[in-house]
Amino acid sequence: PAVVSSRCGCAEDMVNEETGWVVDPFDEQSMVEGILKAARMPRERLREMGRAARRLSEQYSSANCAERVIEGLGQLSRK
Repeated sequence: PAVVSSRCGCAEDMVNEETGWVVDPFDEQSMVEGILKAARMPRERLREMGRAARRLSEQYSSANCAERVIEGLGQLSRK
């Protein structure tokens, strides 16, 4: 799992309650709370969250993104 800045462009797509925590980088307390949540989490739960994060990130792999672009171009050529 990850502690991610709310200013990160991918935070909305990549981070949810199963994959990590989004924090405000301009709010020290928000950052501390995010890090402490991760530090206090049982190891097995962290592993589960890490696996969920990996599954989610696979949707954004370069191969998958290239496939989506090719599909989109194919749809455009049919119109």
